[in-house]
Amino acid sequence: MSHLPKLIRKLLPASVLLATLPFAVGANAADVTPEPADTNSTALWIGIGLQEHAVAGYAGGVWAANGDLDASGFLFRGQLLYVDYTFDTDDNDDGDGQLARANASVGYQIGGDGYVASLFAGVDYQDVDVDPDDDSKLDDEIGLIVTARIATNGDTALPMSLEGNYSTANDTYWARARIGYRFDSLSIGPELAVLGDDGFDAYRVGGYAAFNMGDVTLELNAGYHDANGSDGSQGSEDSVYGGATLVFVF
Repeated sequence: MSHLPKLIRKLLPASVLLATLPFAVGANAADVTPEPADTNSTALWIGIGLQEHAVAGYAGGVWAANGDLDASGFLFRGQLLYVDYTFDTDDNDDGDGQLARANASVGYQIGGDGYVASLFAGVDYQDVDVDPDDDSKLDDEIGLIVTARIATNGDTALPMSLEGNYSTANDTYWARARIGYRFDSLSIGPELAVLGDDGFDAYRVGGYAAFNMGDVTLELNAGYHDANGSDGSQGSEDSVYGGATLVFVF
């Protein structure tokens, strides 16, 4: 559903699977060398996702232990996510469901010449509340989440990213590929995604636009969500989708 300021300001590949962890590094002021103007240690974001019979809200961030989100080193991240959805029950009545999800992970990033690659592992918690609960294929679970990402970085006219994650909690997965074209402070391009869990499988075909406003970027995306034969019991049906995300780097 996403952590390098130069790329964020041009492409905003804000993954729906990250969030800030409360770590701090202590040092005496006299021992600290001022960071360059383009060096950022933290990215925070908040967003909303919409599709027929479902709405999601999320907030997250990432922190670089070495103080530079563009360099090689350890990163800490996590995310809070809330989804509310409706569905048709086996008795043809209206059902209602909510998913509250939180994950936190630690990983390592390799920063190369024009690209970055990272791998994370952590804990994922999912709390599911469905009425009637007999129609739910999901359970309250804690699992292992693994996330990988590779993307272009720096001044490029064709920003690209490929990222995804898998959680053993309800066998949840998500992956997305993007390629864009940058016009000064605007980047636009297509996106392809697959996502699902024990209750549904789906893929998405759409596009995105990212507007850079200095240390703040606004991303909009939209397209078609194909439930890939799922019965809609988890709120996943064929429909259009859309979303908006604000990212802050500092």
